[in-house]
Amino acid sequence: MSEMDSKMVKKKNAETDSAAERETEASKIETESKPQTAEIDRSPARVSQLLAIIAASVALGASAFFGNVGLVGGSLGLVLVALGVVRGSRRLVTTGSFALLAGVLSGGLAAAPPELMIPGTMATVLAWDSGEQAINVGEQLGREADTRTLEIMHAAASTVVAISAGGVGYGMYLLGSGGQPMTALVFLLIAALALTSALRA
Repeated sequence: MSEMDSKMVKKKNAETDSAAERETEASKIETESKPQTAEIDRSPARVSQLLAIIAASVALGASAFFGNVGLVGGSLGLVLVALGVVRGSRRLVTTGSFALLAGVLSGGLAAAPPELMIPGTMATVLAWDSGEQAINVGEQLGREADTRTLEIMHAAASTVVAISAGGVGYGMYLLGSGGQPMTALVFLLIAALALTSALRA
């Protein structure tokens, strides 16, 4: 190979190396300029999570004074609701809410006063509603999003509906029951169904 050919080969190799370096540099710049997308945490929202556990605790407190059924149902319900809002499981939240309701309603069979049963039922439905809200907000907006205002407004609106429905249920009881425990249970169930339907709507 002549000296000229050798020089041409070296020049061509140098150009190839230079082009490869430029391509590598451009690739690095492009990679650095792309935004790093972090995976969104879809866990239940914290505020509604806490409100669900608080409401479930209130429901347990309302049912724990009237026999073992109320205590067991309320305790089981609280545990299931808490697990549901931590794990993001609607099934656990719903099952726990039914257990809480069974604990509260067992007080009706034990001649519990409606002044205690109705708030217990309201707390049960609010526990279920807040649990659902925690899971929904987490799935749609992510746990790290600032959703405190949204969650507090939802909880306030649900509480207003709960108090209104509870007041209607108590008024129906005073007007029509005559103080009989089973009648109180029937009116309480009507109030619970009306409250659940209103919150779902």
